[in-house]
Amino acid sequence: MERSEHYATAGDGTRLFWTSAGSGDGPALVLTDGVGCAGYIWRFLAPDLARTITALGAIGVIPRGERETDSYGAPMRQVFFRLGQVILELVGQPDATGEGDPGFFGLAITVDDLDAAAALLGEHLGGIKDAVQDGRRIATLRHRDLGMSVATALMSPG
Repeated sequence: MERSEHYATAGDGTRLFWTSAGSGDGPALVLTDGVGCAGYIWRFLAPDLARTITALGAIGVIPRGERETDSYGAPMRQVFFRLGQVILELVGQPDATGEGDPGFFGLAITVDDLDAAAALLGEHLGGIKDAVQDGRRIATLRHRDLGMSVATALMSPG
């Protein structure tokens, strides 16, 4: 069965990737490729990590874990918060006290089958590796190559 790749543009300008397969003489079928709406991780860069953690605590959002990393080049602290099924991740320099609001950094989406998503996306998805969360795996979408502005990753269920 021949498969072809396509892009559609949403009303807000977002480019959406989709594939089609088959002869086209049967009924149309739309698949989500296992993307689960309840498994997002929202990533924000915080110019003042302590101030942002305090502000979240004031509304009852408490940290569930944190780690130090230099995977972004400079020393950073990642702080994780659970908001129901959604995970909020703050990233910032541990002792920075900068001005301004936290800025949106990226999004990770849970998929039912990361290997199947990787096979479907091919060169548009980076290599699969172990995620920070034990037992989960992650791969980064090559978002700029697809005309997307938001860094996006796909993760296995946890």
